[in-house]
Amino acid sequence: MKILVAEDQTLVLAAMAKLLLSIGFIKKVEEAKDGREAIEKAKTFDPDVFLLDYEMPNYNATYATRIIKSKWPETPVLIMTMYQSEDSVMEVVNAGANGIVFKDAKVEDITDAIRVVADGGNWFKGKVAEILAQRLMVKDNGCSNELLKDSILPKKLLTKRELEMINYFVMGHTSAEIADMLFISKRTVDSHKTNIFKKLGVNNCVRLAKFAFENKLTG
Repeated sequence: MKILVAEDQTLVLAAMAKLLLSIGFIKKVEEAKDGREAIEKAKTFDPDVFLLDYEMPNYNATYATRIIKSKWPETPVLIMTMYQSEDSVMEVVNAGANGIVFKDAKVEDITDAIRVVADGGNWFKGKVAEILAQRLMVKDNGCSNELLKDSILPKKLLTKRELEMINYFVMGHTSAEIADMLFISKRTVDSHKTNIFKKLGVNNCVRLAKFAFENKLTG
């Protein structure tokens, strides 16, 4: 795997590159001092994942992510930040970021985040997940907000497995039936259901179905 990391602080950039190269499945790391340089280097480096610092000169993470997604829409973008405000989270999510990791995260969390987004998933955990869930509930209650976009937040917040589960729940299958069809335990299905309800701010399958249809989560 090839990672392109952008960070304006030289020492932090060098340390991050060294850390990334210590992860077994990462073979190459390209360094950039800001978002603009990251985009230029990506043209020849062709990274599997972009890892961008939130606050940079010459294209911050939000602006850089928009450009990256217009040029390389399938390449995931992870944002590194120390900020946990709603505005900073929503900025990068609406720009198209696939995940957010905090700068004080453990190495294992950074490793897992890279694996997940490289595999087509999203990485929104802890405080970030709480913020997204709150915004989803605001949207579901009919309140308007300029930072909200149709169907973006639900799909960002849910894992592939949870999206799959929603289809089964919407079709009226019980947890036991789903467990039999997917060859997993009923307890695992119920755990997924709990997580889905919590993320989407619903408390039963009827509300889940309504939310899923309105936000085009089924298919």
